[in-house]
Amino acid sequence: PTLNMAHALLPHPPWRYFGDGRDSGNSDPALGRIKSAGWQSKWSALSAEQRHLLQLQATDAFVGDLVARLKTLSMYDDTMVVITADHGVAFTKGFSPRGLAEETADQTLWPPLFVKYPNQTRGEVDDRMSRSIDILPTIAEVAGFRPSWKPDGVSLRGTAQPDGPRRVLFSKDVWLGNVIAGNQSKDYIEFDGPKIFERVRTSNRWPRSGDAELRLYRIGKYGEIVGTKVDDLVVADPVKSRVRLDAEDFVGIDPGARFAPWTYVQGTAKALKPGSTIAVVVNGRIAGLTQVEPIKGQLRFWASLVPSAFDVDNTVSLYLVDGDPVKPVLHALLAS
Repeated sequence: PTLNMAHALLPHPPWRYFGDGRDSGNSDPALGRIKSAGWQSKWSALSAEQRHLLQLQATDAFVGDLVARLKTLSMYDDTMVVITADHGVAFTKGFSPRGLAEETADQTLWPPLFVKYPNQTRGEVDDRMSRSIDILPTIAEVAGFRPSWKPDGVSLRGTAQPDGPRRVLFSKDVWLGNVIAGNQSKDYIEFDGPKIFERVRTSNRWPRSGDAELRLYRIGKYGEIVGTKVDDLVVADPVKSRVRLDAEDFVGIDPGARFAPWTYVQGTAKALKPGSTIAVVVNGRIAGLTQVEPIKGQLRFWASLVPSAFDVDNTVSLYLVDGDPVKPVLHALLAS
């Protein structure tokens, strides 16, 4: 028997990959909105979470390749597969992506843990208290060896351990953007484990319904119009505003290329209110939404676009979106 470990940086930023492995070639300007106090706006956090989830789909595809390879080698049934991460990431306005805070502990302190045991044929969810230090004892029990030292953790195959206070090492160098101050007499901070895990268990941070291909692009209060033809929506008078679109040439592209910079656009706007929603329309259909944000004296916007919206030659236009989210109204914007 052999032990193999793959240390993958995905889905760590820069967030630039799609679930099918395509590379947008860009990282989100929202990352520039991370200060010591955390995300500077709700939109910056939300759009970054969108990019994170798109890259998480790429990570999932990577895991699928691994499983397929094991099956090709007739090794899958005999193999124990463990997938975990070092920490989570928070996407909440005013809070650091990875700092210690009561408000975001459910996002940062509970990394994923997937375990597939040898000859396991059915999956299940186990809500027992577990820690990273329990992984090694679990592998040891399954593999049938006894470590020459006493591990700090316990096997997850045994009796479930009682949950309680969760201790996190306090370090200003490691946990950037802490909101909770460290106790001078201790080198750790305690969190209410059962209370915060209940938030982990019941959270639904992104809608799970609707078209699976479009789900992650339906961002913000007007999200449901992504994928809709402009002709099927209400289009009112144009708005006197000039927007500059910083993007690749949309003509003569290879829609199936692995490197697809046209799937990510950004730009600047004038005479629009901060917080205004802009729809990016590709070939007459809404391919993505963005919001105007004040950054370094400019009104900027950025958007991830549905890759399948593109053809070899494409027409791209921008519309201001306002009105009732149930019956939104579009206004053409003059773009350069």
